[in-house]
Amino acid sequence: MTGVVGTFDPTPLIQALDALIAWRATQGRRGDPARIAWSAEDVDLRLEWIEEVSVPSGPLEGREGRSISLALPMLARVMTAHRGSLAISRQGGLCVRMRWPRRRAGPAPA
Repeated sequence: MTGVVGTFDPTPLIQALDALIAWRATQGRRGDPARIAWSAEDVDLRLEWIEEVSVPSGPLEGREGRSISLALPMLARVMTAHRGSLAISRQGGLCVRMRWPRRRAGPAPA
């Protein structure tokens, strides 16, 4: 099949990305730039959400340690199911990096 670069379950990934975008849209100002980048490496698929606008320091949580959004926990769960990883950086803006193997080697551990 031409164009296939890796395997993943699109439904939970799309739902988690939709939650991330909706959450970040409520946090930014109109016109703040954001972009999403997708790439395939030798063994991994990568997806990055990048905001180049400064993000306030401190946890990405609300009062009493409660998440403002379920987007990050949803993404973490999707990455775990795909045997991948999630990394968050705030240097020069917010960057959410997701990485998982291009080929699935069986079910993820429970």
